[in-house]
Amino acid sequence: MKKNDITRINKIKNLILSSDSVLVVGHKDMDTDCFGSAMGINTICNYLKKECKIQIESVNESLVPIYNRFKALNEYENVFIDNNTAKKYINKNTLIIIVDVHAKSYVENIDLIERHSNKIILDHHIENKYNKIDDVVFEIILDYYSSASEFIGEIMKNLLIDFPISKMVAEVLIAGIALDTKGFWYRTDSYTFSILSYLTSFGVDMLKIKSMFSEDFDEYNLKTGIISKAYIQDNIALVLLPNSVKDKLMLSLVVDDLLNINGINVSFGLMKLGDDVFISARSLYDFNVQYIMESLGGGGHYQMAAARLENIELIDAQIILEKKIIEYIGGQKK
Repeated sequence: MKKNDITRINKIKNLILSSDSVLVVGHKDMDTDCFGSAMGINTICNYLKKECKIQIESVNESLVPIYNRFKALNEYENVFIDNNTAKKYINKNTLIIIVDVHAKSYVENIDLIERHSNKIILDHHIENKYNKIDDVVFEIILDYYSSASEFIGEIMKNLLIDFPISKMVAEVLIAGIALDTKGFWYRTDSYTFSILSYLTSFGVDMLKIKSMFSEDFDEYNLKTGIISKAYIQDNIALVLLPNSVKDKLMLSLVVDDLLNINGINVSFGLMKLGDDVFISARSLYDFNVQYIMESLGGGGHYQMAAARLENIELIDAQIILEKKIIEYIGGQKK
C-alpha cells in the first residue's frame, strides 16, 4: 500500500461511523508517539461526532508533563480512563482502535482486547507474526511510516478537510514523530515532512516541542557516565545500565547517543527492572537490529528495536544477547 491510500482511510472512517463509540488502546508504558497517535484518533472521532475514550494505565516518565497538560483541560476531563473503567465502558458495538502496537505481549489490557471482536490495528512497526493480536476486523501494519504519529497524522490530513485541530494535539503529534525519528533524522521521507507541514500549520511552537526533549543537568551527567563505560568492538557498542537507573527513557537516550560517536555503527543497552531485563538497540546503515530483537521476543524496526527478557539476571541477558549478535554477524558473512 502507498501512503495516502484513500480507500483504507475511508475504511477506517466507516468503521468508526458504524460503531456506537471508540476506545483507543496503546502499548504498555505509553510514550509520546503512542499518546500523540491516540490524541489524533480522538480528534478524528470528534470530527465524526463519535464518543472516544483513551485507555491509559501507565505512561513513560517523559510523557508525564505532556499527559498532565491534557488532563488539566476540561475538554479532556473524561477522555482518559484506566483498564477497569474501560471494561465497563465498552459494549459489543464499541470499536477498539489499537495504535502503535500489534504484539500481544506489549499491548495494554490484552485480556479485554482478546475478548472483544470489533477491533482494528493501526501500527508502524515491522509485523511480528508470532506474537500478533489476532481476530481483528481490519488492520494496517506498515513499517515504512516513521512513527504512529505520522501514520495517524496522514489520516487526519486526508480526512479532516478544513477541520482545525487543536494546537496542543498538533504539537504532541509532532513530538511523537520527533521521538521515533530521533529529531527527524531516522526513517523520514517526503511524506513525513508533508505531515509535519500540515501539523505546523495549526500554529505550533517548534521550540516548545524541542523543550519536551530537554534533559536536566543530573540526567545528562548520568547518561555520559554510562556511555563512558560502554564496551566497543568492531563498531558495535554494548553497555549495561547500573541498577540505580529505574527509568527506561535513560536506556533509549544512551543507545541513541552512542551512535553520535565516530566509529560506532550499532549500539545495544541493557537494564534490569524488577525481575526482567530490557534491551534497546540502534543501528546505522545495514545492521538489522530488529532481526536480533525479534529473536529475543521483541521487535521494532531495522535500525531501532527493543526486547524484554523476563525473570533473568543482567549478566545472563548479556550472554544471550552477545550470542545472538555473533550468530547474526556469522549469518551475514555467509
